[in-house]
Amino acid sequence: MSFTTSLLAATVSSLSLIVAHFHSKVPYTQSAARILLAFVLLGVVALLVGRSLHRPDILTFGTTLTWRTVLVAVPLAPAMLLARALWPKPQLSPPASPPPTVAPDLACAPLEPGPAPTPEPALASRLSRRTLLKSAAATLPAAAGLFGVGGQIGALESPHIRWISVQAPSGRSSARPLRIAQLSDLHLGLDKNVHDVAATAEALSRQSLDLLVITGDVADRLAELAPALALLNRVPTRLGKFAVLGNHDHFHDVRFVRRTFEASDFHLLTNEHAVIKNEFRAFTIAGIDDPFAAGHRDPLFRDAQFFQRKLDGALSGAPANGLRVILSHRPEAFDAGIVDSVILSGHTHGGQLGVLGVPVVQRISPRRFPYPWGVYEKLGSTLYTTSGFGHWFPFRFGCRAETPVITISG
Repeated sequence: MSFTTSLLAATVSSLSLIVAHFHSKVPYTQSAARILLAFVLLGVVALLVGRSLHRPDILTFGTTLTWRTVLVAVPLAPAMLLARALWPKPQLSPPASPPPTVAPDLACAPLEPGPAPTPEPALASRLSRRTLLKSAAATLPAAAGLFGVGGQIGALESPHIRWISVQAPSGRSSARPLRIAQLSDLHLGLDKNVHDVAATAEALSRQSLDLLVITGDVADRLAELAPALALLNRVPTRLGKFAVLGNHDHFHDVRFVRRTFEASDFHLLTNEHAVIKNEFRAFTIAGIDDPFAAGHRDPLFRDAQFFQRKLDGALSGAPANGLRVILSHRPEAFDAGIVDSVILSGHTHGGQLGVLGVPVVQRISPRRFPYPWGVYEKLGSTLYTTSGFGHWFPFRFGCRAETPVITISG
């Protein structure tokens, strides 16, 4: 996150916490708002000190603390205000009635006990409703706060290996199952770093891989790119390692990124293909560059003709028969009319928010986010979009980071 964006987020969240604090009716939420506000202010101080002293370590600490706090405050503050709306208004007690007068001639007469008074049904109903509203109002901010904390815990989790099985297109079998590990959207230098890559590289070394591929957005802190690739170089593969670039690779020094890949064991595919021959049957692996390289900065860029032109160029001269594996950072390449191929993509991070394994963005807007996470099939082709290894926004809930291992069988 940039310095300016972090300060803006801190300002907005601080104002929302202050407003929610003074309007809250739920007792514990006022203390929570004060604590969060203190953390936001501490993060802002660290941001300013790190910026003025040119201390990246302090700046990183300030950025991390600010965003961690903001991501709890964002759901909590509106929940506090909503709880105020649900909190029942105090009931005014009716004026006390004067004591009954007793006639003089009956003053000394013994009083016989009467039946015990029973509460009016309406009063009991009002008490029950007030209790229910208070419980709901008190629970809402707690649930919102736990959602914010849970999303950050999810973002901190190490990527797990996810096993995916797909069928090779009809007539394009590789004669034996092909096992491919895919790394995408690592975004090293933000929430994930080379230590996470080291753990994953060790796990992948035990998987008897045929190919290891990267589908873009490796490092947002370029100093971590070379060490990460050096770790991945150690992962044994039978048939090699390949990669394509993503939009974040172009945000930074793309020439440096290319030189670093060229110095590694990864073959960087830029609108080109390679024919891999093994002891069974040859197959083609192709890769296309990100639209950012052509000046298309929209992260949701969708132009089927653009992707079709890139794919035509990448597959020019490729064998007409045999299995085709295509690497594209963006899953929108699936709309380019690719026939009888297996496409591996990333970019979407799965929306970072899911319900029962289904991305929320796909439920909300399936036309805008048609392939956010999972396996998709059409025209005899299969697309797998990974939820990604990392992220630039530190929040994941119901959408865990992953390293998929895809087995293509005939």
